[in-house]
Amino acid sequence: MFYHETRKGTHWPLTENDITVSGTVVLTQQEWSAFLQCLQGGTVEKVTENTESGDSGPWLYLYWNEERYSYSFVSYSERIAFEALCTELAAGKDK
Repeated sequence: MFYHETRKGTHWPLTENDITVSGTVVLTQQEWSAFLQCLQGGTVEKVTENTESGDSGPWLYLYWNEERYSYSFVSYSERIAFEALCTELAAGKDK
């Protein structure tokens, strides 16, 4: 399953009340394969809460067994390809 959300607001931190778009999509095998293809080669790190530093994002979090991880793409072009795929999945378009 693919869950997506967009949060917008002028305050920090943005919360669930700031979600403007969200949804869950059941992925086909082809969509799941395309999703995994976009993530190959990137790095994953377990998230540790740190309120002393940081930037305004955007961030990509992966959730596995109730734990949160941050993900960094291998390249900017891979990130753009992933964003395009996610936009298609969120819109429910055929691939």
